[in-house]
Amino acid sequence: RMATASLPPKPAGDVPAMSFRITLRPNRFAMIGDAIGAMTLGDSTRKFRAAVQQCVDDGQVCLVVNMYEVPFVDSAGVAAIVAAHTTLSVANGRLILTRLYTRVSRILSLTGVDTVLDIHQYEDSALEKLRSLHESSSANVR
Repeated sequence: RMATASLPPKPAGDVPAMSFRITLRPNRFAMIGDAIGAMTLGDSTRKFRAAVQQCVDDGQVCLVVNMYEVPFVDSAGVAAIVAAHTTLSVANGRLILTRLYTRVSRILSLTGVDTVLDIHQYEDSALEKLRSLHESSSANVR
């Protein structure tokens, strides 16, 4: 009979991080992005910036990003969020973040970025804000 050696369990730190992705879906008043995975330097911030640029290129300058599956944002992730806010603002649009992890909320607070971003607890309240802004701007045109 052959002896089999059992391998020690992998330490938790060696578990590969979930790769970041953002899925876009249209809504009447905005494009909605469902983000999944940590937003850190490299591929994840490139994917986020590409999604924002795709919205602008498609003429959709209001973006609501659901962050409920984004457990961590590093400084590059914060920079990508600020860049998205700037890009959409310059195009007369708006970035709204929803459902932030407590850790992500703290990071945005510590950096002071939360004071310039539009952050809502839920997607519905973000869309309601965009609806009311849309209606008030339409009323001003008349």
